[in-house]
Amino acid sequence: MQQWLKDLNQSEAPARFTVVDSLLRRHIAANITDLNGLFAAYAARDENAMTRWYFAGDQEVSWISDMADSVIRSRPATASLYVASVRSEQANLAACCGSLLGAARVSCGDPSATCEFDAYETLGVIEVFEATVVRNQAPTSLAALDGRLQRDLALVDNTLETMAVAALAGDQAGFDAARVSLARAWPRVNADIAQILGP
Repeated sequence: MQQWLKDLNQSEAPARFTVVDSLLRRHIAANITDLNGLFAAYAARDENAMTRWYFAGDQEVSWISDMADSVIRSRPATASLYVASVRSEQANLAACCGSLLGAARVSCGDPSATCEFDAYETLGVIEVFEATVVRNQAPTSLAALDGRLQRDLALVDNTLETMAVAALAGDQAGFDAARVSLARAWPRVNADIAQILGP
């Protein structure tokens, strides 16, 4: 992972992969942190911490693998195919994320709380959307709207990553602050989708 991050830092991504390039760097760095946390938990014989760090690392590996595959398989899409793919992902967004976007307070200190799991589950939905628009390269007529959508999805992605890390660290204030940011960022994605889908 460290070598991959080094390789990315020594290269410049094509313009159409600028957003995913920055996300890859962040997720690879997060995976390194997760692995270090797992090793530390193992050394401390802390089974609960091991389980949590293992789960976090597994989520990062899934994101990295799926996104790398989408970059490799990226191809120009027709307007109709691109719009159809965005419409499909819109349905997935609508079906998720109520606990994090709702008004009720989420207490991560509660032993039954699943803050990082909820954050990573939501991130998984965003990941699929990100991978879809990377794999289906928008035509020129939709390129500007696609660029805005990718940037706003990345904002949500980064916010969810911050929430998960805060939950893992037991940082309730950090989790709450990121949740406020998520509530602001999510409508931007919905607005982007609405513009792409049109009337």
